[in-house]
Amino acid sequence: MSFFIYNLLLWVFSPFLFLFFIYRTWKRNESLTGLRERLGFHRFTTKNVHSSTVWIHAVSVGEVKIADTVTKTILNSNPELRIYVSTVTQTGRSEALKILGVEKVFYLPFDFISSVKRILRSISPDILVIIETEIWPNLIKQTRKDGCPVFIVNARLSDRSFCRYNSFRFFFNPIFQLLTKVVARGEKDAEYFFHLGASDVIVSGDLKYDSINDPPVYKKNSVDFRVSSIFSLKNIILAGSTHEGEEEVIVDSFVKLRRKFSKINLIIAPRHLNRIKSIEEKIRKMDQNSILWSSISQSFLEDGQIIILDVMGELSKLYSCAVFAFVGGSLVKHGGQNPIEVAVCGIPVIFGPHMYNFNQVANLLLDRGAAFEVEDGDGLERVMNKLLSDEVLRKKVGSSAYKLIIEKRGSSSLASDLIMTAIQSSEVRKIE
Repeated sequence: MSFFIYNLLLWVFSPFLFLFFIYRTWKRNESLTGLRERLGFHRFTTKNVHSSTVWIHAVSVGEVKIADTVTKTILNSNPELRIYVSTVTQTGRSEALKILGVEKVFYLPFDFISSVKRILRSISPDILVIIETEIWPNLIKQTRKDGCPVFIVNARLSDRSFCRYNSFRFFFNPIFQLLTKVVARGEKDAEYFFHLGASDVIVSGDLKYDSINDPPVYKKNSVDFRVSSIFSLKNIILAGSTHEGEEEVIVDSFVKLRRKFSKINLIIAPRHLNRIKSIEEKIRKMDQNSILWSSISQSFLEDGQIIILDVMGELSKLYSCAVFAFVGGSLVKHGGQNPIEVAVCGIPVIFGPHMYNFNQVANLLLDRGAAFEVEDGDGLERVMNKLLSDEVLRKKVGSSAYKLIIEKRGSSSLASDLIMTAIQSSEVRKIE
């Protein structure tokens, strides 16, 4: 009954869903070139038709980093595996194309039965590995109908997500029951998945610790004048992956502190680059000047700058140049972003009260004295003032953050072993 209702609703609302997809793509200045893939039309050329096929689905950048870790580990066990990776976002696709050993990267088809069947016929996967939590009813059901196991790896559910699923448990229970194995990041996540209907649930630990390596660092003698300009600045504060409603709060705190600490600088890295112009306008309305990273035209900048990062691929390196960093999506109700990316750089982590998508690692960082949680702009200003005033404290907190990340690494081995066991079982069935 659940699947009948779901597909009926999909059919009724499909014109509106399609229009919404077009509008959202236009709003984000993204391309529609992948529309054919999203309808399930693909051409796959296989290098080795006798090898097992692993389909890994990772919705966006964070999940793709985990997919990269899983791919490396399972290819070490069996280099002959064919690996396909699907994503939902364009940024996720761009990152997935960098994963070594992946045969093809494509957009996940819309969850219509016809689209799902087309992609399954094209790939013929031996296992579908979903990273974290992407519950697509038709994808899961049709994959299982084809006799293919479905794993969720690094499975996580926030309290809010669990409550939503649980409110419609009569609908979602048959879907969760179809999952072959759930490899949860923590005990609480495991309990949630089991309660919702998953029968085979195991705890591995958070694979995000393994997916983020020690970041690359800028070289002081770089020929890139933008990089040279960073080394001319002192006390860089970085606000990473910020969302609507956060930049004004961060800039306001920075401006107030700049009166006391003249040699401080702020780099704002918005989560979505299509918001750059609106952020520039907001800063102008606050009677402040800002400069885009891409427009830096000299190798020396005076302190007191507000720089907006308007390019992809630089954030992780810039974290290593900062004295501390704020994690975006946490002062507003977005659920936060991954604080591990900051902590691995050995600098203090600051975030707001809304870290529910990363609550486990956020709580661990707080318990270790490796992070600060603030409620609002006043709290942010107080913590920033405290850290700018005490270099010894900054080093102590940053060291605690880095040590925690190193201590928690190693979870990917268990998840990859379980995937390989399922693949080997599938190969045995084929032989029989």
